[in-house]
Order: sequence, then C-alpha cells, then structure tokens
Amino acid sequence: MLDVMPWLCATRKSAVGLGYASPISISQSAQTIHDVAFLLDFQAKALAYILYKKPPEAKYRSFTIAKRTGGIREINAPSEDLMLLQTKLQSCFKIVHKS
Repeated sequence: MLDVMPWLCATRKSAVGLGYASPISISQSAQTIHDVAFLLDFQAKALAYILYKKPPEAKYRSFTIAKRTGGIREINAPSEDLMLLQTKLQSCFKIVHKS
C-alpha cells in the first residue's frame, strides 16, 4: 500500500466554489487544473508538477525480471506520486462509469 504524501493531498476546504458536490458533477464541470486537483484530492501545485514539470525519466523506474520461460521482461513502474495520482484517477473513473 502507498504511503500517503501529505503535500500531495488537498483539503476539501480548498475548493470553495465546489461545495459538497458529487464526483460526477464536479468531473463534468471541471475546467481548470484546480478543479481537477480538487476532484482527485490533490494540491493543484503538486498535480501540475507531476503532469508538467517532473522529467519523464523521473516518472517511471525501469527494472527487469526473469520470465518463467526464459528471457527477461522489462518493467516500467510509476513513481510513488504518479501511482497515487493514477489510483485516485481510477477511482473517479469507476464512480463515473457506474452511473
């Protein structure tokens, strides 16, 4: 399980205009990075860093593992902050897909 990185997570008080709307209604009206960050419970600054500033080579780490049938497989695993972002995004997709 991932350790929660407090600097990534936003407080629910940060999006004053959005109130306690559902993730579906927020996702439909999200127009700025602040709206998306609120939806994903991230700080907008942290979200912008992961998406736009973090170098591509720092977003994933590569390693190899042996296959049962011989040979090797290269794995490109996301960094911890990117994995947290992907996990939260997946949760939002599941909510929206259910409705």
